[in-house]
Amino acid sequence: MSTATLSSYRLSRIKKARFYTGLLFIVLTLSSFVAAYQWVTYQLAEQARAEIRNVIEQIDQLFIQLDKISRDISAYPDQDCASLQPVLLREMLKIPGGLSATKSQPQGYCHSIQGSLAALPLTMQGPSIELTNGMLEAESVLYRTDGMLYEVSERYFLSLLDINPAFIKPSLLINHRSVMSLDQKSALVRGGILKSNLYDYSLQFNYDSNMYHWRIIKQVTYYLLIPLMLYVFASFRIYRFLCQPAWLAGELASGIAHQQFKPYIQPIFDSGGRMVGGEILVRWHHPTRGIVGPYEFISIIERGGLSQKLTEALLEQTATHLAPVAKQLPDNFHIAFNISAEQLINDKIVQSCQRFRQLMNAPHINLVLELTEREQAFQVAEVMDTYQVLKNEHVRISIDDFGTGHSSLLYLQMFQADYLKIDKSFIDLIGENELSNHIVNNVLDLARRLNIPTVAEGVERNDQLDYLTVHGVDYFQGYLFSKPVSMETFIEHYCAEQASETKPLHDDI
Repeated sequence: MSTATLSSYRLSRIKKARFYTGLLFIVLTLSSFVAAYQWVTYQLAEQARAEIRNVIEQIDQLFIQLDKISRDISAYPDQDCASLQPVLLREMLKIPGGLSATKSQPQGYCHSIQGSLAALPLTMQGPSIELTNGMLEAESVLYRTDGMLYEVSERYFLSLLDINPAFIKPSLLINHRSVMSLDQKSALVRGGILKSNLYDYSLQFNYDSNMYHWRIIKQVTYYLLIPLMLYVFASFRIYRFLCQPAWLAGELASGIAHQQFKPYIQPIFDSGGRMVGGEILVRWHHPTRGIVGPYEFISIIERGGLSQKLTEALLEQTATHLAPVAKQLPDNFHIAFNISAEQLINDKIVQSCQRFRQLMNAPHINLVLELTEREQAFQVAEVMDTYQVLKNEHVRISIDDFGTGHSSLLYLQMFQADYLKIDKSFIDLIGENELSNHIVNNVLDLARRLNIPTVAEGVERNDQLDYLTVHGVDYFQGYLFSKPVSMETFIEHYCAEQASETKPLHDDI
């Protein structure tokens, strides 16, 4: 199996965590953007409506004032123009944007500026558009009511339409036709139409495209600034949480419960080539990813607090497989299981070992617990109590990965070790160069001085075997003899009659 395949589980879990947190961030950001965009456009629309309503109120007020003048003037129907002109002029000066007023008389017209006239002084320069009781035309604003004709400044109307903020661009509509609007040089975004409640005209409001969209961008960015910072922080925290062993261990716990973790065994041989034991290793038979190697999940198992459950599962499965053929195994055959130091804190490991003994029912087989260096056991009362109970149960202790860390020497002081396993990293140095040989010699010399049987793991070449044999190593484990094999293969190949004479299995399994 390739390294890429073995590493796919951990990479897939990290990718899933990234996918979920990324998806969450995108969903939160998009939903917030949509909400902010809708809120901003709603606010801008409400602002435009408020401004347009204000303009309509001002225009209505102008027409109301003109209507009032008409009513006041109509009270003097027989007054001559000489007397009426000052009144008209005075009243028009009160009107914002008012230019002139003309009253119809029996002999002609009375103009607020020019006085008595025989004909109407105002010329319609475009199609006039009637209001309910008046009219407007494009060049000037003409309002007719009760025999009165008023001219109102177009500039005044344009000033009313010059709304702040400038991105709102209104147009005066009469009979759904635009009569008056500000000059436009840019594209418009359609807004809406508001109608006067008193007079027959409407104001249509649109938005200057560039200013409108830029305003939306600024306000949406303002509203999203703090939420985005919170989303980034929350997504990071969620990602960290999803990558924690406690979360990743959820799938591992389910796999343990469903017996997806299978024991494999790698035989151990003495210098004469006789099989004397085996180390139980674990492979995860993932339902979709196939067989996953231990280095992909062991650290997660330990940090997720699942070490004891995995050990219990392996002990029980191993005993179930080997109990029927236990009598075919040689005397003092030892079966080794890896445990982490934290498992010595309580007596569950003791119960698991007792359960293994009961299932095996084979006194000639030795149970060995290999204490790994991944977790350091502290010299506390609980650890020593558990160790003493294990010794009373005739469970042997092996210090795994000897020489690779400071825990090895601490364990030697705490426990009376039955075996020392020399780490593969030292075996690989054999024959590399003189300095490497010195390092290996020092490790082997220390093991020999301690007078504890040694096991060399990771033996892959004959020159390594020769070197280790010369330097007094007792037992050997590695691909030179056999790769880890399934329990079924081990039973078929090694547990036949006269198993002690069976040759090592070299096939790639």
